[in-house]
Amino acid sequence: MTLRASWNVVAIGELHRRVGANLRRLRKQRGVSQARFAEEELEGLHRVYYGGIERGEQNLSLSAIEDYASRLGIDPLELFRDPEGAE
Repeated sequence: MTLRASWNVVAIGELHRRVGANLRRLRKQRGVSQARFAEEELEGLHRVYYGGIERGEQNLSLSAIEDYASRLGIDPLELFRDPEGAE
């Protein structure tokens, strides 16, 4: 019996880009700057580090993603959705 994955394969780095794009979308919906979002919403991230997250340049741990989602009041899986299909 052969097992087949039932999910779509994404390119290397695509999940970093998705998480960053979804965080950017949430930030813009709230109408705040990167610096304010990082400092206040995510409680103490440096604006430069946060900018790297939005650009998909930072390798976040699953624990960090869960923490950020909790602080933002969203399901962590929301950050992995294709941002092109998000509202």
